[in-house]
Amino acid sequence: MKLAMNLTTVSKHLYTLYPIVVLCSLAACSGGGGGGGANNDALPLNVNGVAASGAPLANATLQIYDKNGTAVLSSPVTVAADGSYSATIPASSTGPFVFEVDTGSDKIYSVMLDKNGSSTVNITPISNLIAAKLSSTGNPLTLASEIAASSTSITSASIASAGTAVMTALQPLATALNLDASTNPITTSFLANGSGFDRMLDSIDVKIEAKGSSSKIELTLKQSVDEDSDLPKVTFAHNETPPALPAVDASKLVDTGLTPKIKTLLDKLTACYADPLSSRITSGGTAAADIQSQNCKDAFIGGNPAAYKSNGMAIAKTQHFGGIFTADSTANVTFSDPKFFYTVGTTVANGPTAGDVVFGYRWKDEYGNFQIEKNVGRIDSDGKFKLIGNQYRYDGGVGAYSQRRNYLNQPASTFYSVGYSFNLSCYQLNQYQGAGNKIVKVKVTSPGNRTITLIPNLSGGTCNYGYFVIATPHDKDGNATLDGMGDPSNASGTGFVRLQSFYETGETTATNHPRKLDRLLAFFGGYNGTDLTNSEIEALPQFGTWKFEYYKATASGSPVVATQHYKTTARSLTVDGFKQVVKLPELTTAKKTELTTGTTCVANSLYCYFTQATGPFVANWTKTSDPGLVPATYMARIYGVKDVSANSVSWVGYEDSIKFGSSRNTTSILCGQGESSVLSYCSGATPSAANFRSTASIDAIDLVSRAPDGTDVSHFNTLKKLQ
Repeated sequence: MKLAMNLTTVSKHLYTLYPIVVLCSLAACSGGGGGGGANNDALPLNVNGVAASGAPLANATLQIYDKNGTAVLSSPVTVAADGSYSATIPASSTGPFVFEVDTGSDKIYSVMLDKNGSSTVNITPISNLIAAKLSSTGNPLTLASEIAASSTSITSASIASAGTAVMTALQPLATALNLDASTNPITTSFLANGSGFDRMLDSIDVKIEAKGSSSKIELTLKQSVDEDSDLPKVTFAHNETPPALPAVDASKLVDTGLTPKIKTLLDKLTACYADPLSSRITSGGTAAADIQSQNCKDAFIGGNPAAYKSNGMAIAKTQHFGGIFTADSTANVTFSDPKFFYTVGTTVANGPTAGDVVFGYRWKDEYGNFQIEKNVGRIDSDGKFKLIGNQYRYDGGVGAYSQRRNYLNQPASTFYSVGYSFNLSCYQLNQYQGAGNKIVKVKVTSPGNRTITLIPNLSGGTCNYGYFVIATPHDKDGNATLDGMGDPSNASGTGFVRLQSFYETGETTATNHPRKLDRLLAFFGGYNGTDLTNSEIEALPQFGTWKFEYYKATASGSPVVATQHYKTTARSLTVDGFKQVVKLPELTTAKKTELTTGTTCVANSLYCYFTQATGPFVANWTKTSDPGLVPATYMARIYGVKDVSANSVSWVGYEDSIKFGSSRNTTSILCGQGESSVLSYCSGATPSAANFRSTASIDAIDLVSRAPDGTDVSHFNTLKKLQ
C-alpha cells in the first residue's frame, strides 16, 4: 500500500494506536507484510525498498549482512535514480540482517529480523537512527559486527522498542505532516519525491556521534527560521528514550516537492559543465557576463548569473563557480545529492530574502574531489528553483574542524584538538581593498555567546596567510595585546579555535596542556583558559547560529559596518568522537624518515625545520579503503618561515597549498603554489618553475580531508617541538 493511499483512508485518531501498530509491523508479527506466520528462513527472499534522505540516494550501493556479519550479495546492488532497489537474500543466509547503503561519502543502515516478515526494507536517516538504538555502542556502522560477535542481540521486541521510541519522538512532526499513524519507517512503501513520508525525511537532520561505548544523537527540525535564530532540536544518548520534538508549525515546514526541484537545479549545473568550454563562455571570458551557455544561465535566478552574490563573491573565474570558466567538458563535473537545510524566515538587509532556501549538495569538481557544499536559492517566476546566493557583502563562514597534530620529532607531544575553523579570505576582505574599505577585524559570537576575534595576519599590507586568523590576548612572550576596543589583537597563525585538546599518550591536565606550550595556536580561553567539557560541546547545536560583526577600524567606539549570520550544519566533535569516527591519512614511513633525518633545529629553540633543495615539495601518504570511515583527502598545505636566517623576532610565516583528486596519495607543492609571480622566499624565472630559497624553511605538512558531514579534518605533521 502506498503512503498516499494510507493518508486518504485512515483517520487521524489512529495516531493514538501507533505504539501498538509499530510493535507488530516492525517486529514482523504474524499476518501482513508477506509474513503470514510461515517459516521462510530456508528460502530465498526478494527484498525491495527505497534508499533516501529526502532525496533519493541515487547510484549508491547496497550490501546486506547476515547474522555472521557476512555479505550475502555476491556484488552490491546499485540504487536506482528514484531511490528504489531490489535484491535477493539467498536461501542459505539467516537473519538478523543489516542493510548498508554506501553513498561514497557516507553510510546509512537499516535492519530486518528474518525472512518471515515484510519484504520491504527502507534505508533512511530514520532507519539509521533505529539501527543506532539497536547497537550496544550506539554506532550503526558496527551493528553487523556486533551481531556477529553476539555483543548485540536483535529480537522482535528490541526492533519494536527502538522503532516506537524513534517514531514517538517524531510524533509532533508526523502530526504536522498529517502522516498515517501506521507509518512504519522501515516497511512503509513511499516515493522519494518530497511528499508524504519523504517530506518527513526532508524535515529532519539526524547526527550520530559514536564515542566508543556510547553515542550522542541530535535530532534537528529543519524548517523556516530567522538568520539569527536556531532550529529546534533534541539531544539524547543512544540508550536513552529520545524526547519528543517541540510542537511543529506546519506552515514553517519545507514545501512539498521542493527537493526534486533542487535536484533539477543540480542537473542543470551538471549540464552546464558538460557543455563545451568554447560554447560555455566567450573566448577568454572571466565574468558572469561572459557566460553564453543557456544551461548555465538557467541555473541562476532570472537566467542571469550576474544576479548571484554570496559572501561578497560573484560568478567569476576567480570567485564562485570558477569552474564554469576553466573546467573542460570531459572533466565530468557533477552535482548531486540535494539536501534541504532551512528556509529563511525574515528578510535581512544586504543578505537573504524571506523564503530563500539554504540547501546542500555534493559535487565532484574538476580535480575529481567530492565536495560537500551549501548555497542559497529561491523559486523563480517560472516555478523553478534557481541559485541566488546569500547576498551578503563580506566573506564569512564557520565549520566544525578536527585535527591530529603529529610531532614527528617528538611523538610524545602529539595531541588531538576539536573546534571550529573560520573561512574569511584575507585577500578579499583586506589586501585587495582600497584605503578606507579594508576590514581589519571581525568579532564572532558563537552559540552560547562566546566571543572570538579574527584579524588579518599582515606584513606591510600583504597577507601572510590567505585567511583571517584568530587574535589572541597575549603575544608569544605573554605580553597583553589588546586593541582600542579592548579586544585581542595579537595575530596567531591559525583560523582554527580549539575547544578541547588531549595528548595522544600521557595525561592532559590544566597545567600539562598544549595551550601552556604553544602560544601561536588558538585555544579557547587563551593561555589561562580551560577546555570545554564533553557536555559543553555536546550542548552546542549542530545547526548553531554564529554572528559575524565586521569593522574597518579598531579604535574605541568604532562602528560595526555589517552584521552577517551563519549556521553550521554539524557541530564540533569531542576528541573522543573524533578518535572513534575518523580515520586519517598517514604520511608514508619513507616520507616521515626523509623529513626527520633532514631536520635542522635552531639552537636553544624548539623550532625545527626541513629545507627543500630543488624542485617542489613532494608529499606521499597512505589511507585505508573504507569510505565510511575515511574522509576524502583533497588538499595539502605546507607551512614555514620565509627567511629562517633572519633574527627570529622578525620571522614571517607562509603557507602554500594545492588541491587534488581525492583518489590521489601523492602531490607536489611548488614554492608560491598558484601565485602569478615568484615570491620573495622562492627563486626561479617563472612561478611554474619556482624553487624554495635555501633560507626558506618547511616546518609542517598538513593533509586536509573532508568528512561525510561536510566538515574538514586535518592531519597536521610538524617538525617543530612542543616542549
